[in-house]
Amino acid sequence: MNALERPIVCIVGPTASGKTAAAIELAIALEGEIVSADSVQLYRRLDVGTAKPTAEQRAAVRHHMIDVADPVEIYSAVRYAQEAIRAIEEAEGRGALPFLVGGTGQYVAAITQGLSPAPAPPNPELRGRLEDDLRSRGLAALAARLADIDPRAAETVDLHNPRRVLRALEVRLATGRSIRELERPGRPARRALVLGLTVERGELSRRIAARAAAMFEAGLVDEVRGLAAMGYSWGSAVGVALGYKQVLGYLLGRAGLTEAREETVAATRRYARRQMTWFRNRERVEWFDARADTVKRMRRRIDVFLEA
Repeated sequence: MNALERPIVCIVGPTASGKTAAAIELAIALEGEIVSADSVQLYRRLDVGTAKPTAEQRAAVRHHMIDVADPVEIYSAVRYAQEAIRAIEEAEGRGALPFLVGGTGQYVAAITQGLSPAPAPPNPELRGRLEDDLRSRGLAALAARLADIDPRAAETVDLHNPRRVLRALEVRLATGRSIRELERPGRPARRALVLGLTVERGELSRRIAARAAAMFEAGLVDEVRGLAAMGYSWGSAVGVALGYKQVLGYLLGRAGLTEAREETVAATRRYARRQMTWFRNRERVEWFDARADTVKRMRRRIDVFLEA
């Protein structure tokens, strides 16, 4: 069986929708292994605020692509695809069904669609000007500029991630075209079934607030304080990741603790909306609303997929 005939099951959806729990239950039932498609869980030492699977969950199901990079590393979709495919092959070598699980759309697409990154001619002068603008005018001004000149990219780019905003602006200004327009469809890594979890908006909002409260109670502030003492600040994943960025601002005196908590919830809700926009526009997802029998319904669909 060649690679394109080998099956992979993807479990996607917005943050706090229950992807991890559903995937673990399905992986146990189907003798699978989980490959994370989460752009923050891959960083070592970012634990409290990333909702990584617990030790018990990892003992129940083998997980991949978690704790594989240092917080100062810039982890591209290309690198993700290369390392995730190796993890998928390792799972297949053990006779396991690979489950790709997460909410980072670009990572999922790198496997299901084989997307290649948008090319842009090297232009150190342009990048330097954009970085100067970031320092002098702030991220919000650059995000507004992106929305003005490339609304297509602004719909899906994480506008709170300076590296993603800079890259989208760089491509647009260097080529005159959207980073989304220039993404090249490649060769899918596997025959994929993409299942998505949806949660009613009010319920999802409550889950996000509860998750944020639990992270702060579990010691998120102390974790960020320790990371900052190790030298991880704005130039690392700590300065970008939801919750971490807000707590770092609090520790540096830019916001109060209550403000940091509230902004963590608000930013996470905005991120969840962007995730849904991505998956609805860019993936062929079969959606399942979260209810008591959701995993059973997903299991039936997977059985049909595997028999095809």
